[in-house]
Amino acid sequence: YIAYKESQNFVCMEIHRAKILLYLKVDPSTIQLAENHRDVTNIGHFGTGNLEIFVRTGEDVESAKEYIQMAFNNIGGN
Repeated sequence: YIAYKESQNFVCMEIHRAKILLYLKVDPSTIQLAENHRDVTNIGHFGTGNLEIFVRTGEDVESAKEYIQMAFNNIGGN
């Protein structure tokens, strides 16, 4: 997996053949989960964060940008 960090990790990526999984430091209970989002708070996984986003298309990348920014803004938070 690949992690991006400022003072701490805020997003990690698992690269698969048909998709990229983003793990973001965003509390899933504070957002409306979309079809390609999953709360992984109580699920073991590699990486940082409690929000998993499946990225399969360019449109998925565009919609993930908002959550990547949220995770970046959460550095030093929960």
